[in-house]
Amino acid sequence: MNEQPPEHSETDAYSRKLTRTAFAFAVFGVMGALITIGIQYSSVDSFSDAKALFLSPFTFGAAGWFLGFSFAFLCAPTSYLQSPSGQKWMELVGTNSISGARVVCAVLTMITVGFFGVLVWATITGQF
Repeated sequence: MNEQPPEHSETDAYSRKLTRTAFAFAVFGVMGALITIGIQYSSVDSFSDAKALFLSPFTFGAAGWFLGFSFAFLCAPTSYLQSPSGQKWMELVGTNSISGARVVCAVLTMITVGFFGVLVWATITGQF
């Protein structure tokens, strides 16, 4: 029942995979924001609306990073999360319990998916 921690190179590989997944989702978020800007810019009436619109790449990028990180963390093997490299990511989540960290990441994933869903809905309906 007691799992042995993975080899050092294996933990480094998964750490890189987790980082790359979070970064890739952030890039997709920024690309989504740029598409939203392109769609919505013609219907912006005031400068304050345009200012909020141009902040969307940062918002979408951050939400994408959180989504990618939490999704990769949910899929991470328990042996990785018990390793020294995995413990650094556990500290980022803010708990020492693996099951607690997975719950936090699942909730964060649902909130972020909801955030993106509302933004997509707002873009499609023009209620942005």
